[in-house]
Amino acid sequence: MSILSDSTHPPLFPARRQAVYLIGRLGAALCDWAQRTAAAHEFRLTTERERAVRALELRRELAEADFQRAMVLSYLRASHLR
Repeated sequence: MSILSDSTHPPLFPARRQAVYLIGRLGAALCDWAQRTAAAHEFRLTTERERAVRALELRRELAEADFQRAMVLSYLRASHLR
């Protein structure tokens, strides 16, 4: 009998195999977590960019509307004074 299979010494290979398996599972879980975190971060960045673009568009539309209103008001004042 070898020492590895002797009842007084616990077998080393199954313990190593189990340790390698656990380390592999931990590594896989860490990679999954990193991918999920990166995807969530990218989603947040994309959402923030889209909101910023939409806010800029709304500000431009409001500025254009204010400009048009000012033009119409000045035209109405000028026509009223005639």
